[in-house]
Amino acid sequence: MYVKASWNGHCVVINTASSAACIEKIIADPETSPSYRPNASYWVESNGGIFLVRFYLHCYQGLGVTNIDIHCLDTSKYAWRRVQSIGGATFFLGANCVAVSSQDAGTQADCIYLLQWCCDGIRLYSVRLDKRTISFNLLPACPVDPQNPSSWTSGWSETYWTIPQSFRQKPTNFSLGAISRMLSRSSVLLEEKEEMVSPWSGLPVDLLDLLVPRLSFTDYLHMRAVCKEWNLIAKPIQHARTYPMLMNIYGTSGGMCSNLFDPLVGKQYIVKDIMLSRDKWQSLHFSKHGWVLSTKSKRRIQAANPFTREVCQLPKMHRQMFSGISFSSVPSSPDSIVFAINQQPWLGSVEVMLWRAGDKRWSREEFPCDTKFCMTYNNPVFFESEFYCLGVHGNLGVFNPADMTWRILDKPEAIRADAHDYGDRFCYLVEFEGDLIAVFRPYDAEPIEIYRLDRSEMSWIRVLRLDDAVLFLDNWGATIRSAVEYGCCNRIYLPAMRYNEVEECREGVFYDLEDGNYKPGFYGLTEPMNSIWVEPNFNPHM
Repeated sequence: MYVKASWNGHCVVINTASSAACIEKIIADPETSPSYRPNASYWVESNGGIFLVRFYLHCYQGLGVTNIDIHCLDTSKYAWRRVQSIGGATFFLGANCVAVSSQDAGTQADCIYLLQWCCDGIRLYSVRLDKRTISFNLLPACPVDPQNPSSWTSGWSETYWTIPQSFRQKPTNFSLGAISRMLSRSSVLLEEKEEMVSPWSGLPVDLLDLLVPRLSFTDYLHMRAVCKEWNLIAKPIQHARTYPMLMNIYGTSGGMCSNLFDPLVGKQYIVKDIMLSRDKWQSLHFSKHGWVLSTKSKRRIQAANPFTREVCQLPKMHRQMFSGISFSSVPSSPDSIVFAINQQPWLGSVEVMLWRAGDKRWSREEFPCDTKFCMTYNNPVFFESEFYCLGVHGNLGVFNPADMTWRILDKPEAIRADAHDYGDRFCYLVEFEGDLIAVFRPYDAEPIEIYRLDRSEMSWIRVLRLDDAVLFLDNWGATIRSAVEYGCCNRIYLPAMRYNEVEECREGVFYDLEDGNYKPGFYGLTEPMNSIWVEPNFNPHM
């Protein structure tokens, strides 16, 4: 018998073979993901195996799910082993946990359903392990009081999974209508293909060169693949347009793969070996100038440009526990500084970890916090030779790498003084055209708030429109681009998409500052796990 202990995350193995039961073994839970975040763990038995499913949450209040890892207990060695799938089963997790065979029940294989309380009600999460995506909807008739967090858990603890007998019937994978639509769509595509007779190879290559600056880099690659003549385009890929794309990575038997989603055209591209590592358990944290910071295993960290295939292996960290991480310039440059910070509300200090180009190890400093400052789970911003950190209440902490000092600014004053110390929403800090911008994104469908720091008065000013910019938000940080470069404005793109699996089409999701609505909606979206916004950079060493 295996019993989950409530102290220190241990598994207690009890031998019940004899009348006098005894404790045979105590097994520690597997270590958490490299980034330190609150998590919720669930045990479930499936086909004779013991699984531990761990959901990582953005904060202690609101509880938005951001990632997941799964371990299976090797009973011969009494050790946990991390796995990518659950053996084709379907898990139903919540106040109680149930597993069924997807073949017997006709459910989605390698799929996990989770009932989780949140600030907007009880959410039903759906996790597709084959696609590494998360989506959620609200459970009907389960309202909560946003001002009373205790009401969130009371409704959740009284909600249980039950498996009816009819669940054993095997339904067909597609309805007749869905199959008919797919056949009709295939017929149309075949007819279009037969009718399409275009002498593409006859177009002058010089004319195509003029189009390159107007193309995205993915369209550039597609254009060169049309025919042998088009592959002779003289202008290199650096001349193609680039703008942020949502990137997530996942491990396969053949190595690392990545999905790149372009929200502007609603297309997703698959790239193999993009992070140049066989490590299946990388976590993405920060991106700037096309370079990505990722953590691997317990202490390893690397910076890589997946588009030029440059890699910079950083020294091992003492421990990968941080609230945010960023760098001053690309890690391949001689003056680069990588900065990580860890601060929790119950701690009276701030821990800083610093790596300078050429260092053999990380520097660590701990600073007392005499002034109240609760760091958000968000990446710092390198601004005017210092790293700026946003607090959950809207105040700022600043680290100076030149003299290794930390200070909390008296101004700007907190703009969210009533916010919970543990955080109640996604908070972001980003620099745009010499200004610091703070963004507060709720966990529910409430409006997103934007503030600009008036440096002359050192106060936050509410921003209602972004006529000259477009924002991109993920679970770690924010990216902002000029509206002239991107071709639209007053949009805040989220790390999600509306995905129609039958039609195989995707649509980018954004918050519209013009009318204050999430488009095409807020619930029922598909969010890639372990994803960040990355702007492709094809210039080596930059």
